[in-house]
Amino acid sequence: MKKTLLFYTDCFIFGGCENVLVNLIQSSEVRNLYDVRLAYASNTDYRKGIEDKLGGFATKYPVRVLGHNNLFYRLDTGGLNRYAGYLVKFPFVILQMFGVYAVYNFVRLYFLFRKFRPDILHINNGGYPGAYSCLMAVFSAKAAGVRRIVFTVNNLAWKQRGIIDRMVDGYLKKQVDCFTTASALARTRLIENRHFLPDRIVQVYNAMGRETVRRGREELLAEFGVTQDKFVLVTVALLTARKGQTYLLKALSDIKDRDTALFDRIVLFLVGDGEDRPRLEQFVREHGLGKNAVITGYRKDYYDFINAADLFILPSLRDEDMPLVILSAMGLGKAVVSTKVSGITEEIRDGVDGKLLDPAGLDNLAPAIEALLNDRARRDQYGKSAKRRYDDCFSLGKIVAEYLRIYGIVLNRKPDFNGNESVTWRTPN
Repeated sequence: MKKTLLFYTDCFIFGGCENVLVNLIQSSEVRNLYDVRLAYASNTDYRKGIEDKLGGFATKYPVRVLGHNNLFYRLDTGGLNRYAGYLVKFPFVILQMFGVYAVYNFVRLYFLFRKFRPDILHINNGGYPGAYSCLMAVFSAKAAGVRRIVFTVNNLAWKQRGIIDRMVDGYLKKQVDCFTTASALARTRLIENRHFLPDRIVQVYNAMGRETVRRGREELLAEFGVTQDKFVLVTVALLTARKGQTYLLKALSDIKDRDTALFDRIVLFLVGDGEDRPRLEQFVREHGLGKNAVITGYRKDYYDFINAADLFILPSLRDEDMPLVILSAMGLGKAVVSTKVSGITEEIRDGVDGKLLDPAGLDNLAPAIEALLNDRARRDQYGKSAKRRYDDCFSLGKIVAEYLRIYGIVLNRKPDFNGNESVTWRTPN
């Protein structure tokens, strides 16, 4: 009889951190060995993302948990005055401070885990602490009798901030069998900032399975009235300050001022949505970027945009782990320009697979773009090298095999939660 593997995830929007989870759920190797189920914190946007990615997967269960991230995101993107936003948010912050959310979520998740009694619970969180319902899921699972827990952290951990953080972390580091992170830095931050045990944290690279290109470059560009002779620059990300889209638009404006002929040959697609969209659209208008900069909004066909790119750019400033969109670009053999932030340096080797800039030096983004657009041979060299690195390090099969190995160890190890046991985990080469 198959063991039950239950995934639980909570995020206010469906984004990159869920793609590894999606790949594991869709893997025939995983489903041949385990009875796979998915529970997720339900809201309209997140449910849509789940249905888009896992519409054919029957055993998925939306769960109503309390949290204000989704509400706050909508307030921040809804055009409210900052002070009006603070006023609306205040009562919800008070509810969280007094533990109302925590008590409700504990009870709600307790009955969920009591119902399924999974052999392994795999919790997928954003950063750490990330979504508080993911932390509460550990408390609920243990109360419900779940014996084995894997906990994935998809971003860098914050420092502890008070006695409550220390108490929660102390409980989790005893009760979670294995934490996984994509980047070495994320693993280090869990140890340094949250004092988790090194022998409970294993680094597993992110993986992005190759998706299907539904429309080729010519057809995609025709939708926007763009001719085939253009240089196509693409970025795919949440439109938010930490993703650095403002610097990318500024670089395009700098190229316009310095080299009009090159500017006229460029079209930049900013694929995504988020709270910074109105500000970015205003920048486009004020700097006369016109049809050379297209903000598409959220697109399910983002992969087609990456496929159409001459250059993929992600000018992130902070709070990254190992962006999956970069892996998508690498798998398609695209030259990449990005920044020396967290796990990006483990994906792209500067000067080998692409160009990496210091996030404090993004004023040099325009020259980096100009140099690559004027050097076809270098772009091709970067793209080929990125493709080889993707195949060697980030192929989906390797990452699935590593998680199956982790599940096997977790199931067969003795239930000692005092931190005395020593498990030798492999780290990526």
